[in-house]
Amino acid sequence: MGRLLSIWPMRFLGDISYSLYLWHWPLIFIAPFIIGWGLGTANRIALFVGCFLLAWLTKRFVEDPMRRLPALVNRKPRFTFGWMAVAFGVVGLLIAGIFTVQYAKYQAAEAELAQVQAHPPFCFGAQVATGCQNPDLTDEIIPDPGFGNADAPNRPECFVQLNNSNLQPCTFGSDDPNAPRVALVGDSHGYQYINAFAALAAKNGWALTTYFKGACPWTTAPVSGADPAFVASCTSYRAKLAEELNKQHYQVIVTTAFAGTEYVGIDTPQPIIDGFVQAWADQSGGARIVAIADNPDMKDDPNKCLRAHSVDDCAVARDEALVGIDPLVVAAHSKDYPVIDFSDVFCPNGYCLPVISGADVYRDADHLTATFANTMGYAFGATVNTELGRR
Repeated sequence: MGRLLSIWPMRFLGDISYSLYLWHWPLIFIAPFIIGWGLGTANRIALFVGCFLLAWLTKRFVEDPMRRLPALVNRKPRFTFGWMAVAFGVVGLLIAGIFTVQYAKYQAAEAELAQVQAHPPFCFGAQVATGCQNPDLTDEIIPDPGFGNADAPNRPECFVQLNNSNLQPCTFGSDDPNAPRVALVGDSHGYQYINAFAALAAKNGWALTTYFKGACPWTTAPVSGADPAFVASCTSYRAKLAEELNKQHYQVIVTTAFAGTEYVGIDTPQPIIDGFVQAWADQSGGARIVAIADNPDMKDDPNKCLRAHSVDDCAVARDEALVGIDPLVVAAHSKDYPVIDFSDVFCPNGYCLPVISGADVYRDADHLTATFANTMGYAFGATVNTELGRR
């Protein structure tokens, strides 16, 4: 073991280990916010190499020279500690100054967002699908791109994490036993609509129950994944969900799923389509199904781009952001179930937009901001009420 540890690569790693420890977390934390920086293999390798390069440079040109600096080593320890305290003070003042400036911007963006959510402007976000226009929103981006990543549903108790298989239903709206019974079922792309549906349940008098598990859509098609524990948890969760949905006898079940979900041993869309159809037929308790077409996948967080570029510069070609076939949509059409599809709103004129009628659309590469999802509520409400009327 001693011989192994004495070879040059091991000694080099030991020499830079402390600098490597100091550098790796800042790089990991900052990288996602760099304009144009993705999370692909090449980017991860660049981060890995960058950590070692910066660690060596720091050791060679900062750590070693400072340790041998005569002005420090020839003085009494209290001199060194005194300057160290001064350095800490300067850094502390710098951090406090940055925090003061940025926190004020954060508070302003938060106040603007709360105001818009409470009193949305005319023709805001997805409401443009009704044919309206509001020129006052042309240059607006709400929430601000610096705040967009935080604009997520704040209901973690309603969302089952990856390796958990327990149902975590949440109820909203009416508790009248005779109220229309509606369920919202899906993965994280279903969870992004929870606030919109909770508001609709209160407004329309529905008894709404939600069921969400990350990366585990409501289908019988087996999902794939690098983590066997997740795959097992999804299978177990689906079995519990099927039993629950059959027992509850909902009148309408609304569902959606990430169209890019990967499934085991499936090379064509048909088995995935069949998986949705089978789940709905066997597990819905006779409910009417309402499908929501998946939103575009922008491949990278548009908020990073919007912080430095125009809305048009941050748009993505429609054929890159939208999958050719959304299996859930095809499944719904095959059974004559209604589909709520905002694809032409997301992607007018061949490009998918990161901002639509003043609303910041995405909180990351493929999840909608809660603010934009709320603007889709009028279509959700109208479709569900129509289906309830058919029961």
